[in-house]
Amino acid sequence: MANTFKPLERSYFTTKDMSKTTTTLLRPKFDVVLASAWISKRAVFQYVNNLKAQLKQYKEKGAPSPPAFKLPVSVQVTPVHGSYDYEQPPPSSSQQQNLSPLSNNSNYCPLEAVDGGEDSLFHTLKYTNLVAAVADGVGGWRDQGVDPSIFSRTLVSYSKHMVDKSFLLHKSDPIDPKEIMKKAYGQMLLDKLPLTGSSTELMFSISLVDGNMKVAQLGDSTYWILEGGGNARNNRTPIDDESGAGSYITHKCPEQEHKFNMPYQLSMFDKLMDQIYPSNGESEPISTGYFSPTDDTDVGGDESVTTRSSWKVTNGQDNSQKPSSKTNLIDSYFDTIKKCGFDTPNHAKLFNHQLKHNDVVLLGTDGFFDNIFPDEVDSLFDSVLQTKISDEKTLLQKVKGFKDSKMLLDTLDKKMMHTLVELLVEKTATNYLDPNYKSPFAKQSGGMFSGGKPDDITIILAWIRETDINESKAKLNSLSSKL
Repeated sequence: MANTFKPLERSYFTTKDMSKTTTTLLRPKFDVVLASAWISKRAVFQYVNNLKAQLKQYKEKGAPSPPAFKLPVSVQVTPVHGSYDYEQPPPSSSQQQNLSPLSNNSNYCPLEAVDGGEDSLFHTLKYTNLVAAVADGVGGWRDQGVDPSIFSRTLVSYSKHMVDKSFLLHKSDPIDPKEIMKKAYGQMLLDKLPLTGSSTELMFSISLVDGNMKVAQLGDSTYWILEGGGNARNNRTPIDDESGAGSYITHKCPEQEHKFNMPYQLSMFDKLMDQIYPSNGESEPISTGYFSPTDDTDVGGDESVTTRSSWKVTNGQDNSQKPSSKTNLIDSYFDTIKKCGFDTPNHAKLFNHQLKHNDVVLLGTDGFFDNIFPDEVDSLFDSVLQTKISDEKTLLQKVKGFKDSKMLLDTLDKKMMHTLVELLVEKTATNYLDPNYKSPFAKQSGGMFSGGKPDDITIILAWIRETDINESKAKLNSLSSKL
């Protein structure tokens, strides 16, 4: 029997007048163009050292001229749309012909536990909720012979799993990122992972139904909101940045730290685990890769996460664990950890924003925000946005018909996001390579540090776009009339 592909099951509202009940279809209102980029400080310095060696050979031995300076930034751009049920097979080729690239979620590609040095990230789509997070492993553990990336990659792997397996009464129900953080870290404790380390985590959940964004922040990773679109340049408002000029940035979230350079963080290590349970098991720690929950991990209901789970090592030896019979222990674990003076997901701050058409959410680890000022972000955003607007006008002069124009405009959207996210990471890395750069980190240190702060850099950009086809047609007609 051929696979069938059905639209997403909708939620309906009814009027209070039961004698004449009417229903209103709750449709996803937004698409998202999602761009992720990352580069480790190790990759930056390896590239710089290799380039120096090539330049030396070029000068001394007449070797071929080295290529232009271009850091090896990893980039992914993917369209996101909430109109289809991912438990169903992807659309057939004939059905895909009726979908634009932006609204065809067969093109969406999630990410899990990327290797960004000590940084990591994930993003996934649960029905009409786009959930993404960045995590930054605490580098101080290297002094103890521990690879900080194992903890951060494990944390985002568990977080993604909790999103993917979460139960929603209605497919349009929102997801609370703070609850996901609690379940992920709690399940790591319940699984008694042979894991040592700490990590910050910053997670957002965007409802494609109404544009509401919830953000859970634990640590010094943070986020900004920018206003994009063709009229954004004229709408720029003054904010407190280095230049004092108008900015596309409409919101900046401060870092969450106990004191300077000491962020809130989630932790696991032997002495802390001994306070939670007598023995950490007989499993051996790993030196590379990360732990990820198995598919049969029970994520629990709304009240708690159960202990019936197992884990596996990714990029390492399989260490499957027998399911535990203990349940409802997470809250007591968190209480014990708090009494020991350490942070739990209960310390995470929860923010709420109502996003609108053409808003851009910029999520990043401290390696990004410690090495770039708002006016620098604003300048790059303005340059890329104006290029995109110019390209739109040129395109519409050559293309006739709404369908072809819409597809090409979607391509321009993705091109813009790829360019922007790559330029932002490149600019940040070149800033900290400059010994004379007076970085935000140096400014915040009160003179303790100078120059940039070499660090891993990880960012996620989410560009919010309305799906209303009538508004899209109106925009195209408006642009065409100005040509």
